[in-house]
Formats: sequence, structure tokens, C-alpha cells
Amino acid sequence: MLRSARGQGSARPGLAAAAVLLPPLALRASLLQARSLSAIGTDSSGLMADLGVGLAVLALLWLCVRLSRLLALLGLGLWLLINWINHESVLALDALASLRDVGYLTDATFVAGSGFTTMRPAITAVVMLSTAALGILGLQRPQRPRAGAIAAALAAACLGTYALLPFDPGAAEWRQTHAVLRDARWALSDARRPPTVGSSARFRRLAADLDGEPRLLLPGQAHNVLIVVLESISGANLRETARAAGRLEPHTMPMLDSIGSKGLRYDRFVVHQVYTNRGLYALLCGDLPKLLRGTPRMSLPARPRDALCLPSRLARAGYATAYLQAAPLAFMMKDQFMPKIGFAQVEGAEHFSNARARSTWGVDDATLFETALARVEALDSDESPWLLTLLTVGTHHPYLVPRGAARSGDAFGDAVSYLDQALARFLETLAERGILDETLVLLTSDESRGLRNDPDPISQLVSQAWGFLVVLAPEGVMGAVEEPFGLMDLSLSVLDYLGLSTHATLGRSIFRRYAEGRFLYFANLRLSALGALDPENRLWLCRRDLALCERFAPGPTGPFGAAREKLPGPSEWRQELIAAAQESVADEEKQALDLGLIAEAKIPLKPTRIEMLHGGQDVEIGPGEWLEVSLDVRVEGEQGAVEFRHVLRNVFGIIHEQRWVLPAGAGRRVRYVYAPSNLARGMDRVNCMSFATARGEGLGLRFEQAQLQVRVGGDPPGLGFRMLEDVPAGTDIAR
Repeated sequence: MLRSARGQGSARPGLAAAAVLLPPLALRASLLQARSLSAIGTDSSGLMADLGVGLAVLALLWLCVRLSRLLALLGLGLWLLINWINHESVLALDALASLRDVGYLTDATFVAGSGFTTMRPAITAVVMLSTAALGILGLQRPQRPRAGAIAAALAAACLGTYALLPFDPGAAEWRQTHAVLRDARWALSDARRPPTVGSSARFRRLAADLDGEPRLLLPGQAHNVLIVVLESISGANLRETARAAGRLEPHTMPMLDSIGSKGLRYDRFVVHQVYTNRGLYALLCGDLPKLLRGTPRMSLPARPRDALCLPSRLARAGYATAYLQAAPLAFMMKDQFMPKIGFAQVEGAEHFSNARARSTWGVDDATLFETALARVEALDSDESPWLLTLLTVGTHHPYLVPRGAARSGDAFGDAVSYLDQALARFLETLAERGILDETLVLLTSDESRGLRNDPDPISQLVSQAWGFLVVLAPEGVMGAVEEPFGLMDLSLSVLDYLGLSTHATLGRSIFRRYAEGRFLYFANLRLSALGALDPENRLWLCRRDLALCERFAPGPTGPFGAAREKLPGPSEWRQELIAAAQESVADEEKQALDLGLIAEAKIPLKPTRIEMLHGGQDVEIGPGEWLEVSLDVRVEGEQGAVEFRHVLRNVFGIIHEQRWVLPAGAGRRVRYVYAPSNLARGMDRVNCMSFATARGEGLGLRFEQAQLQVRVGGDPPGLGFRMLEDVPAGTDIAR
């Protein structure tokens, strides 16, 4: 046994190795057990990945411990955190944790709502405590670097073996690699850039198509419109819809099934992307969300297309418009997006004074629907027709159910059951009051949780594009619809039903039957996949950063069923699919971007609490583009001061950070420039954030300007970071 020269402790390589290898191996076993999966040959790739990365980390820690034992223990803590985050990501999203989503770790709503939540607390606690104990005992000061050299050699052998093992397209990616290797491959490859397509590739445009035969006698007159968006609910959660696809999902909604039997139920309904901001954009604006990575359209400033979104169109037709959600409005900038597309009333979690249950993500679903009843009554008391859109949050991880509600021990199942009952009571009350007699009701979801426990990765992926739609029309039409439709069709459909202009709206009307099929596109940013249903209902699918592309013929239960047959085909079809994804990137991204960062001009502060003033949204910076940030802010209050922190970061870490302190009554105006530089790696995707901490009571901030601009063309004033101006607040900065 080795002794340190100072006699401060013994080096215990075996305990140190156990401390480093325990997190990835134990948490991988936890994932297999949680999914009721048995280890197979494919899992050897994942095992080699865990061992290779873990042993490489061990070698680095042995280098660190020679300099500072505390540094080595901090490194072990970081390694444990990476593996825990990856474990929770696979459990919640079926996707490896990714550096591409690191920006969400800077958003207080996300971190407090989901970031500090573990779905398997007992296993997590055991792994964390065991790792800490083994690390403290094992990471002593070694006399010679022999242990580190052995760890490095073993790491090279494991990673070499991993590189030789083939990728199995029939198994989930998380079973075959480690998140660190997945991100390293992405960072060092061309996958960070959108793929190019040949000149022959063509995009089948989704122009407005109203040539179908009506399913019902379209009234062509004013009716109220109620849109209820159920967070993450998929077609698999409706028993009859799942049965039509030959699926069996334990988390069903029998009351929603009963509601669907009294209206139109769409069994092959597509949600085009993951993430709420992309789903709501497609639904409300009748347009494809971005299928590739990029600044979400919900985060972009007002554009000509915003005036074509459903709320704006109905407002011009004399409708009262209102939006109500259970979650905080600032997350994903819905506080700015909803008013600019035409909602006159916009309310979120901040507007609920009381709730049965409340988390950082917002209030419970029953509280939302009870408040919605009051909004409906207020809207209905006026003579004008109205549009009300609701968004629930209870079925968002980590799932919100009040104390005293029925519980089964399955958090998601309990949340689904609670939502099912709350929705049924809400619609029953509306029916009793006669409101549904004059109201078109659309029940759908923003994104799909899908079939999380399906062992087939293709079924699991496609199920996350499987949404649901139930329509209750005053005409009382009923039936199940097998024809595929998607979220982007709903805006056109409502306009078609009401007899309003559908100019420049995309998609098809759900109230019509079409003789021929069409292309219906979807993507999954979490799983780096792109897909489509073609006119024959065949499935087109590209996975692994669009490098693995396949086509499948559906079985008798359709594209969301388990049976499918792989089809041969020419390589050109992959180019056409990618061309469609590139077309989904808005034209405004190719031009200058001018984005407001603060929705409210005045922001109150609480003493010692760190407030995020803006952040949480990534911005794409392309070749020849550079970023400017302008802040003009004053501290309101009688005594004390406010500490500011301004940060620009990317997936690799912080690019620039600056702090300053302003006393009460004082202000400051600054302008920053961030331009591409060899010193600022990864400038293609950045996140600009500002924070404030009050040093005193009764302090607040008043912003005269908080603007982010992406400049296109021209010569930036120097490379890297540069502060152009730093002057008293209110001073004009000449451009």
C-alpha cells in the first residue's frame, strides 16, 4: 500500500476506481430496471462507453489529486452530477442529456421545477452517498503516477473496443453510448451545422388546401372557440385511439375517451416537434415550427407572419381573445409572444392567488380549469364571440397532484388521472351552462410524451410525434378519423369552420375529407431525429443527427402501430426530407434579429434573492453574423444598491461575464458586442443572460431598453467581446 510522502493518508486506487465507475454503471442498471429491460448484446457498447469515459475521468482525477485533493473531489462531484442528469433525462425524456440543452440550466423555472427533482430518489441517494464515501476514502495523495497511467491505458482499451462495436439501429441510443461520448461526437463533427442538400432536392410545400369534401355542414358564422392544450398527452393516453393503433398504454384517460366518443376523434394526429413553444406556435399560427435547431419562432420579435396567427385573425373579425396557462408566462417568453399574435388577455401562474397545489412549474390542473370557468363566464357575458386558449402543466415532469388526491405510486399516472377528472368536470360544467351549444371545442396537446416503455427505439421515437385531437362541435357530429392531420392544420381548420379568410395559412382543414395524401413532417430535437408521413402513410425517418435514414411501410394499424416493414429506396429521398427541414427555418433568421429581452419595464426585487432578468433562450449565430446587447436600467428605491451580473455563454461554458453595483436612484446604460472569434468556440449557439441581487429593502429596476440584436453583414467592431459604451442611464447611444 502506498504512503504519501507527508504521511497524510494512503492511496487506495481500488476505492477511487469504484467511486468513479459506480455512478455510470449503477445508474445504467437503474435505467434498465425502470424500463423492465434485460441486458442484451447491444448493451455491451454502453458498458464499454461507461468504462472508457469513467476510467479516463479517473486518470484525470489522479492528476488532480497530486495538485489538490479538494480539486479532485470537486471533479468527482461534477462527474456524479453529469451521470445523475443523464439518468434523469433518459427517465423523463428517453433521451441522453446533451450540452445542446445546457441553456435550460440557467433558467430558474426549469431548474427549480425539474432540475432538482429525481424520479428514483432511493437509488439516487444510495449512489450519491456511496460515491461520496468511496471518493473521500480513495482519492488520497498517491506517491507515484502509476495508478493514473494504468487508468489511462485501460480507458484507451475500453474506448477502442467501444469504437469497434457497431451501432444497432434496433436499440435505443442511450443503451449504446454515454452522454459525454455522444456530445463529444456532436461537438467534433459537422452535426453542429445544418446538413446541406443537393440542387435537385425539393420541398413539397404545405400550402392551404381546402379542396376536400366537408365532414359536416360548416356554419360559416361566428361561434365561440375554446382550445384546451393538455401538456405532453399523446394518442397512446386515449384508450380508443391507442386501440386503433394496436397499442396498450397503462396511463389512459377514460373520461377523455368518453368525451371523444361524443365528437370527432382523430387517431393519427401529429405533433411536429418537442417543446411547448414549438407546439403552441404550430397550433396558433398555422405553420411548421422549426424542425432543425434554431431560435424558436416564439422567441423572435414581431414579424409580418404574426398578424396571420389565429388570435390576430379572430380579433380583427370582432372576437375577444384570451390566453390562460398554469405555468409562469416568462418561461419560453410566452409573456411576449401571446400578446403580439393577438391575445388581448394573457395570464399565467403569476395571476393565481390560490391553488390546491403549486410548484415552480405553476398550479394544478383543477385550479386552472376553475379559473377558466370564470374567464369563460366573463367572455360570454359580452355580445362578442370569443377565443380562449388554455394550457395545463400538471402532466409536465415532475408531475403535479395535490395532497389528498388519489395516488397509485406512479407519478405520471396520477397526474394523468387528475387531469382527466378535472377536464371532464370543466366540460361538464360548460355543457350544463349551455356554453357548449355555441362553442367549437378543440382538445389537443403541445407535444407528446409517447410510449416511454416501448423497447423498440423507432416506435418510441415515432410515438413522441403522436398527438391527439378531439373536436366537439355544436353540430354534434361524431366519429373516428384515420386520415392524418397535425397541429399546424388547426388554425386553418378554425378559420374554415367559421367561414373566415384563410389567406396565407398553411395546412389542411380537419373538417374536410381529402382524396389524396400529403407529406406531414415532424422532428425531435431531443433525439436528433427528423421524419415525415408521406402520401401513402409510409414513414420517413432520419436519426443520429440525420446520419441514419430509413423508410418503412406501415402495418395494418397505421404509422403509430408496432408493425412496420423496412423499404429500400433511392438516396434522393433523404435530401428531400432535409430540404423540408431547412425550409422550416424562418426567412427572418437569414436577416437581422431584433429581440426584446424584458417584457415588463419595471421589475421588483427581493433582498438577497438572485433574480434572472432575462435568459433561458438560445440564439443562433451564423457565419458573418455578430451580436449586440443594449441595457439601459435604473435602480428605484430610497436606500441600498443592486448587484448586476451579465453573462454570455454557449454549450462549452461562459464566454464573458461582467458584474457591477448600482446604488438606489442611479442608473447605467451599456452596449456590448460579441463577434465570432477563435477564442469564443461555439458561437453558433449562445445564450445571453442578466441577473440582479438587491442589497436592501424596497428596491426595483426600471428598464428603458433591454435589447438583443443579431447583426448580419458588415464588419464587427473587433473580434471577441467588446463593450462599446458604458454611460449613465438615459444617455443616448448613437448607432
